[in-house]
Amino acid sequence: MAASFVNKDIEILLEKLDLKKYYFNKLSRREMYQVQPHMINENTECSPAWQFITEITRYNYRARNIHLEDINTVDTSQMSLRERRKNKEKQVITGLHPMDIVVAVFLICDPIAKQDLAMHLWGCKLAIPFSINEVPSEEPSIFTWPLHSINGHIFQEDGFIEKSLANEKMPCLSFIRVGENTDLSKSHLINCVIGGTEKVHPMFFHRDSEGSKCIRSKVVEGLIEIGWILPSGSDDRFNRPRLVSNLRGDSAFFHRQIEIIGHMSTVTVCLCTTANLSKAKPVIGELLSQKAKVILLILDKNPDEDRVIEYLDTISSEEQIDAVMKTDKTLPGVVQSLIHTVKVMEQKTCKTVKLSDHKTFSMKFKVDTRNELYKKAFERSEEIISLIEKTDSKDRKQVLLPLQEIYLKKSKLDCELYEINRYETNIKTRNTKCKRISENITQLRKEQFNHIKKHGISAPVLTVLSQLSSKPDPYRKVFLRTLKLQLDNLSRVQLQPFYRKYKSLVSKANKANEHKRAKLYQELLYLDHEKMFMSFGFEHILREIGQLYEICESSGSQPKHLPVSYQRLPEYAVFILLEGYPLEILDGEVNEVPQKWVNSVINQLQISTKDPENVHVMSVLGIQSSGKSTFLNTMFGLQFAVSAGRYTRGAYLQVIELNASSNDQFKAKYILLIDTEGLRATDMTSTDTIKHDNEFSTLVIGLSDITVINLMGENATYLRENLPIVVHAFLRMNLVGLHPKCTIVHHNVDKRNKDKLLEQGRVLEEVLNDLTKRACKMEKVPNRSFRDMIEFTIDENTDYIPALLAGELPMAPVSTGYSCEVKNVRTMLFKSLLKSRPYLTGFKSFSKRLENLWAAIKTDCFVFEFRTTFETEMRLQLDQKYFSIWKSYLLKIEELVDKYQDMKLRKLVTKKSNR
Repeated sequence: MAASFVNKDIEILLEKLDLKKYYFNKLSRREMYQVQPHMINENTECSPAWQFITEITRYNYRARNIHLEDINTVDTSQMSLRERRKNKEKQVITGLHPMDIVVAVFLICDPIAKQDLAMHLWGCKLAIPFSINEVPSEEPSIFTWPLHSINGHIFQEDGFIEKSLANEKMPCLSFIRVGENTDLSKSHLINCVIGGTEKVHPMFFHRDSEGSKCIRSKVVEGLIEIGWILPSGSDDRFNRPRLVSNLRGDSAFFHRQIEIIGHMSTVTVCLCTTANLSKAKPVIGELLSQKAKVILLILDKNPDEDRVIEYLDTISSEEQIDAVMKTDKTLPGVVQSLIHTVKVMEQKTCKTVKLSDHKTFSMKFKVDTRNELYKKAFERSEEIISLIEKTDSKDRKQVLLPLQEIYLKKSKLDCELYEINRYETNIKTRNTKCKRISENITQLRKEQFNHIKKHGISAPVLTVLSQLSSKPDPYRKVFLRTLKLQLDNLSRVQLQPFYRKYKSLVSKANKANEHKRAKLYQELLYLDHEKMFMSFGFEHILREIGQLYEICESSGSQPKHLPVSYQRLPEYAVFILLEGYPLEILDGEVNEVPQKWVNSVINQLQISTKDPENVHVMSVLGIQSSGKSTFLNTMFGLQFAVSAGRYTRGAYLQVIELNASSNDQFKAKYILLIDTEGLRATDMTSTDTIKHDNEFSTLVIGLSDITVINLMGENATYLRENLPIVVHAFLRMNLVGLHPKCTIVHHNVDKRNKDKLLEQGRVLEEVLNDLTKRACKMEKVPNRSFRDMIEFTIDENTDYIPALLAGELPMAPVSTGYSCEVKNVRTMLFKSLLKSRPYLTGFKSFSKRLENLWAAIKTDCFVFEFRTTFETEMRLQLDQKYFSIWKSYLLKIEELVDKYQDMKLRKLVTKKSNR
């Protein structure tokens, strides 16, 4: 039997927005981030709800400003019946209030999509739905689960610390109104209290916002929204973080919502006129009964102050309630008076709220995280976190990730094997060494398997696998998200001392002399290694699962401690991948591709996605901390790591699904996206960095249809140094059949500098062409230009993106300039992909190319050890000279030996003849 709507207002609203099908079968995260037709071609029609979803998931804080076509004045007299019907449907849609769309989308999302929506709203510094009355006869629903994804920068004496806002205790400042308010917008007032009156950011949608003239639906009435005030340290208006809540509608009609406000609020500001004071009495009484302080904001221009004082005295003492008179004050004056009174009232109470704490709200309220699904997910993930915390940080990876520690030794032997095969000229010696190393590698695999037999599987891995193997999909999704968030929170806490020490050492190094500075830099390098050693994230658990699969596959045995068949591990990895978590295709800590694991996961992906015919591959490269992951997350709504104190290590893969309507345009169903660790890593030596960066550049560009090269500012030195090496590598490996494309994105650059940068770019292109010709000459192949190798033109394949944030931390939203330019880059990339067929026919061909390309890179490592083509050429000339001298030396030695032997023979003959 089909489920039916209890709330008819919600049903009507969702029907208007064509979202009715999602209310019972929720909109998943996977569907939310699909590439829609209007993202490829802006002229394609798009519903208001999908306009909002597309814009907010790309961090455009103007996403609520939905542009609805005004067709009310259209002459329908000449229209056919069907045309008139379509026009009537459009007229219905144009009556939508932007807040209707926000609430409707929030209601239709599944738990993971809901959490992502909340995260994006806060990234734009927009208010988040917190409580909605879904069933009129019951208590309103309270949504605390979505808030667990939200982090904020909290100012302390030694700087900002990023924390989960739902887990922080802080005072709550609430705003309500009683009666109609025609003089002052409550929501606009809140925005002014939060950010000042000069440049107001629209956290809470208000009557002067675009689209506000439409009448909002009854679904929005009684809505409680929340946001936060996070001080910057330089603004003395508020000295500590606080939660801000806003009740939509006349609070006199929403008794249940006032109870919720009372439970969480430290101070509540109630806007009303003297005419509505008696109407406000039950509302204020309920708030005071919950130990919330109350401030009445009297909106009358000429209020009777004696009447207001008498009213306050009859309700409670001055410790509990006070009033601010608007009279003829300007808006800045009202805001100043209000902030002053709020501070005074807060000093009279120590009440705070922690949204993640179930005890915050009475048991009669419907709090989402009280559902068994969330409870069990929290319990299981807490078990893992507790285990990590109890393990000594120095032994953590050895104890909890033992297979990776042994794999690190194996990868070093693999590198030795490649080097011997390349450099050892004596066949007998080479075979002997290779045999010995191969035996050692086999022994290490046995050591991994014996470790499992003796000690069992790592407890965190065992818990994750048990949850993935025995639970339904909704639970698995919530468990994975909960675990990831808690691991990220743990990393932030445990890595904070490292940042303090790092900051102190950098400060000392800047003031030190040359000798001391070198010593301090060594300490910084050690600190970087220690930080990497301490890091423990979701990616480490997935890496251990990958190693578990590889040793089982190598031995062909099933460990008795493993709760499921090891052959199902790739299936779980695909589930995780399609839920938006990256798959590591190159292990960042050992610089190795776990080939068996990656191949098996990709093959399973091929099966799970029903064998897609074609696949596009897109990647991003750039120096460390150039904003690559943030750029991809903004462009496609992905989950590449951008915080938690851990920068990206290795190369990670995510899958972007194309909406069915977009398949034909792209000639493909999926786009594979590769994010990489930053080049010029600070924790490597100069020689290691050069080799590592050149290998990475070659791998990523070689795998992709198109690569985005991220540059911070106007500096293009990286291009001059690395791309010629990539071209040289393709020549050396006979891969010139590949014809990848490149696009350069300059971050933090004003578009007004475009002409100057293009001039520099043309000079750069000439240099790249010259270096490419040198590489061709060295390899004795016909001359090619740089563009023949990598499809790239400065004019067409360069873009400029402004700064990420509009303002300063911690309250700065993602700037609309950044969001819009990223959108333009995405459109440009899509157009580029549309012009050509994909290189790959399905996921398996990607796996095969990865295997071949990585093998070629490891066996031809000579070229990657140099910074530029010029250095490579110089090394070859040096080698040629060295071998020429060496050959000449050997010939002379041989000549001397021959003379000596000849002389010895003559003496012997002479001696015999004398006898």
